[in-house]
Amino acid sequence: MRRGDRVAFYVTRGAFGNPVRDRSRLVAVGTLVSDPDEAPVRILDDDLPFSVAFRIDHQVKTDLRTTAPEVAPIAGNLSFVKRPEVWGQYFRNTPFEISEDDFNALASLLK
Repeated sequence: MRRGDRVAFYVTRGAFGNPVRDRSRLVAVGTLVSDPDEAPVRILDDDLPFSVAFRIDHQVKTDLRTTAPEVAPIAGNLSFVKRPEVWGQYFRNTPFEISEDDFNALASLLK
């Protein structure tokens, strides 16, 4: 990832083994306005070799509890989702690059 890349942020409440209960929601789309900054980080008792931090210009942002749309209704239409019946697994390998059409489909959920 680098400055100028467009990003979509989602959160998940996965339901392992029961994809119809997965409630992943899109919470923001925007553009990176800084390059990632990698630095060591300590989380609980683990020293991790790096974390990635960056600044984003939020073009659209929602409230997770009230207005964040679910991804499930369009997941089967996204080109990177090869098996719609288990669509949630495709969102668990983040970050990952998606096509412009897929990004626009996700962003349209927030309009």
